[in-house]
Amino acid sequence: MVDLVLRPSNFAKDRPWALQLRYHDCCGPTEYITLCRVDDCTAREIIKAGSTNWLFGDPDKDSE
Repeated sequence: MVDLVLRPSNFAKDRPWALQLRYHDCCGPTEYITLCRVDDCTAREIIKAGSTNWLFGDPDKDSE
């Protein structure tokens, strides 16, 4: 199964999100392929467009 996900990335300070393809099945390993890294604003626009999920849930900026 393949999912399009946004997951936290520490690679670039100005682009804290990695847009990735997540390959997984019920019994095997999970593989991630990074398509690009994006800033907060772009990440939220990608989520609004649909078909993408936050890998670890919607980030809550108020709790930081």
